Amino acid sequence: ADRTMNTVNKVVAKSMRTLRPGKKITIRMINPPAGVDAIVTVNGETVGNFGKGEVELTVYEGDYIEIDAVRIKKTAQFIIDTHKNDLVYPVDGILLENQSNLVVIGKVIFKR
Repeated sequence: ADRTMNTVNKVVAKSMRTLRPGKKITIRMINPPAGVDAIVTVNGETVGNFGKGEVELTVYEGDYIEIDAVRIKKTAQFIIDTHKNDLVYPVDGILLENQSNLVVIGKVIFKR
C-alpha cells in the first residue's frame, strides 16, 4: 500500500509541475569535456548525465538543482546557460567548479 501511494504521489506531483510555467536551462560540462560520471538532479531526482557534454532541462520556480560529481576523479567545471530567461538564480553564464563530490547549483528563482 505504501509503495502504491508513493507512486501515486510522484505522478500527482509531476502533473502539478506541468501546470506551472517552466524555463529551459542548459548545464554544460567544460572540464573534463564530457562523461556520464556526473549526473544532474532536480529535487533529488536524476534528470540527466553529461554523456553529450551538456544537459538541457526545464526548471520551475523553487526547484533545487545539484550535480553529483562523486565519480569524477579530477576537478570538474560547469557553466549554466539560462538562454536569457527571466531568472534571478541561477545566474546566466555562471561557472561552477566542484570542490567536493556535490556541486550545489541551488534553488531556482524566477524574476517577477
